[in-house]
Amino acid sequence: RIETAVKAEGATTASWIEKTQILTVTYDPSRTSKDGLSKKLAAVGHDTEKYKAQDLKLVEEHYKEREKVLIAALEAEKKSNTAFSKAIGQANRVEQKNLTDARKQYNDADAKAEATYRSERARIIRDGGQEIQQIESDLQERLRKLRLESGEREEELIASRDALGLAKERRALINSENEENRSANNEVKQRRADIAQQLEDASAAYMQERHARFEDYQAKLLEIKENAEAQRSELRAQHRAELQEIQSQKNARLRELNDALNEERKRRYQGLLTEL
Repeated sequence: RIETAVKAEGATTASWIEKTQILTVTYDPSRTSKDGLSKKLAAVGHDTEKYKAQDLKLVEEHYKEREKVLIAALEAEKKSNTAFSKAIGQANRVEQKNLTDARKQYNDADAKAEATYRSERARIIRDGGQEIQQIESDLQERLRKLRLESGEREEELIASRDALGLAKERRALINSENEENRSANNEVKQRRADIAQQLEDASAAYMQERHARFEDYQAKLLEIKENAEAQRSELRAQHRAELQEIQSQKNARLRELNDALNEERKRRYQGLLTEL
């Protein structure tokens, strides 16, 4: 086929050696030319030194442009990855700050509540102690009055030499003192029970408040973590979309280059055919 093609173009003789891949021709310059023979060979699908070099240059230019596209895509991906890493780092720092702030607020509130509780306990104990002291003081005052009044009556009974009445008076004083002591003891006992109940109520209220505060704290931590994770998920989605867009643009540009290469090859081939 090679020999037939060049003879059809005007070659006088043609010898193709398959082993060496060398074609030897003789031709009449008035009928054809080396360039014409090369074009004829290229038109029928065989490379020549001249037209193979032109096609190679076209391919080299194509791959240079292709390399530019790939490098630009890599740079875009690198830039996107860097921005993504910074955004994730910032989101993590904000999350840690919010967690630290929430922990500090909880600890401060807990310490304040504990101080208030201890102060309330101290007040209950102090007020209760003062009331008990007042009960005992009132008891002593009543006993003093009983003894004073009884003493005055005893003096009258002694003066009237009423031994029986004196004995009755003394028994009455003892009974009155015992009654006052029993009444005061019962009052003190009741007051101590009231104090114990107030302390128990204060402790229960404090523990309930503390439990509620801890639950709120845990809910706050969960909210912070969920918000941070939602932000990171959004950043990851945006990053994936950016990488997909970069990949899409890269593939589209590579297809354009391939189409342009094929179109140029087709144009050159048609040009060869036209010249022939």
